[in-house]
Amino acid sequence: MTLRKQVLYILENYPDTRNDDIDLTIKVWQHFPPYNENTGQDIKIHRSEKTGKYYIALEDLHWLQREDHIKRIRADIQNKDGLWLPTDPKIAEFRKKDGRGESLWKKKLGYNVKKAKPTHEQIQKAMIYK
Repeated sequence: MTLRKQVLYILENYPDTRNDDIDLTIKVWQHFPPYNENTGQDIKIHRSEKTGKYYIALEDLHWLQREDHIKRIRADIQNKDGLWLPTDPKIAEFRKKDGRGESLWKKKLGYNVKKAKPTHEQIQKAMIYK
């Protein structure tokens, strides 16, 4: 199964993963563990008996599907295909084109960020206060 199909499956069946790329990545790892060619076994997510926390052995990290790949696929599915959009309105607003999220990263990288043209209502409101 391709990574894209894996991401589609998780987004469809676990709506909370549509809002958080880390949660999405963890679910992909849990449901579709990659195969370690050196050991001939699937990568296992272990649980510490002492702390109860889950972990992956460092030597297995090379075999995991990368979070940045999963994130790009999620963005492609949501932005280009319009499928499995975020369930949290704040996340949806942050991620949308020309939304606050896009402006922030562009600004941090030194791009000239054009502000949206003010609406007629905003202009009228601004004129009242002058």
